Amino acid sequence: MTTAIHITLAVLLFFSINWIGAHSRNFGYIQLSVFPKSDESPSFNLLYRVVTPSVFIIVVSFILYHINLEKYVQNIWIVTPLQAIFRATYNTLLGRFRLINWNSQILISFSATLFSYFVYSQILIDKSFFIPTKSDLVSEFWIIVLIYTYHIFNNLELPNKNTKKRKIQYIKNKLNKFKSRYNTIIETQTQNDNLIILVYSIMLLEDFNRPKLVRFVERIVHPKFSQTTGVMQVKHETVLSDEESLHQALEKIKKSYEKHKDKEQYHGHALWNIARDYNPCDNYAGEVMKIYRFIENEKLFH
Repeated sequence: MTTAIHITLAVLLFFSINWIGAHSRNFGYIQLSVFPKSDESPSFNLLYRVVTPSVFIIVVSFILYHINLEKYVQNIWIVTPLQAIFRATYNTLLGRFRLINWNSQILISFSATLFSYFVYSQILIDKSFFIPTKSDLVSEFWIIVLIYTYHIFNNLELPNKNTKKRKIQYIKNKLNKFKSRYNTIIETQTQNDNLIILVYSIMLLEDFNRPKLVRFVERIVHPKFSQTTGVMQVKHETVLSDEESLHQALEKIKKSYEKHKDKEQYHGHALWNIARDYNPCDNYAGEVMKIYRFIENEKLFH
């Protein structure tokens, strides 16, 4: 039973870290994304990944002690490495293996595990930790020193060449696979190079957010828990295969093109509008256009 509780807590920790990170952009947390971004707050990202699991088990331990379930506090540090294993498995199953800096992930996971074990063995194993005394107060001087050091390091900007290389290779590999599988379908629907690149850009973004495993689950739970299916994530009353969703998406994109083709310069503003018609969200259209420009600049289409 204890093992099951710890595994459940590890999964909860994984999703908690992702949720907090997604809402902490102002503090520099960087999520996994199709396009590389500079690590503008390295100290936050390092401390966040190493320290957060320990903060989590401290909070959970406090709750368990409070509700007289202290038996589950025993070896609760194991939640941290379990979370790391779940994270690696999750990203691998979603087809993001090539996007991960595994050396960094292993180092961070190892450091987080060591820190969690230290917190457990030196603090959590004793219930009295949760009863504060004056002797527990840390020197204000050292707090100031730590904050100052954090601030200095946090203003450094680290290079992201390796991250960029991994993500560029990821896009190239995905695009080649898509072209070999779907190019015949797409070119029978349109000969417009700009539209073809836009279709692939949308496909890359949709596949990144809804990889094969997720699409498989969506087909099972459609329509109660998922309205969209297929590689192009098209909303339909029936379950669509990847090819069927592509046919539906092409019709939608071509109709949008007819509406926007005369707006300003076709190569830019109209394409953005077509992407926004496909999914009415400015951020979505912006991400699609980033992929479009990358394909175009790297000459990956021809």
